[in-house]
Amino acid sequence: TISQEEKENKINAILNKINIIMSSWSNLIDWEYQNYNLRFDIKKLTIFADSDTKSESLQQMGSGENWLACHLLIHLALHKHFIDKKRPVPNFLILDQPTQVHYPKGYKETLDGKLESSDETADKRMFEFIFKVVIELSPNLQVIIMDHADFDEDNFQNAIVEKWRNGQKLVPLKWINKD
Repeated sequence: TISQEEKENKINAILNKINIIMSSWSNLIDWEYQNYNLRFDIKKLTIFADSDTKSESLQQMGSGENWLACHLLIHLALHKHFIDKKRPVPNFLILDQPTQVHYPKGYKETLDGKLESSDETADKRMFEFIFKVVIELSPNLQVIIMDHADFDEDNFQNAIVEKWRNGQKLVPLKWINKD
């Protein structure tokens, strides 16, 4: 049997590795805590950003962009760990409208369906980061993203499976019983 101390040491070693991964990826996303060391607290189920003088929890970070970055970093770091260690965890992640932090109520959509935003650069960097991790972990990770964003970059366009616009929907209206 494994002692409690051994269990805690193993968990801490895994968490340290995950923290290093998150911190090394942190500068690949546009967000406020790029230069901080990131730490996942498994007991509190939250992320902390540590600087030389302070430690801020996810709840204190304040913006949707920061929260999105933390969630992406921890989810992808955990997937990397599970894949590297060949753990029996489903190797996919589904993200629903991650660009929504930049397109709250009232965002504009042009006639050709493309979004206009001053935060487009941040969103492009986010997608580049996701592509980087998926390529690194290929063929063992699939990320499924449902979003309104539609960037002209080749890697983005090549990843699109379906565009649901102009009456075309995930669940076709003819499938819905009108009774």
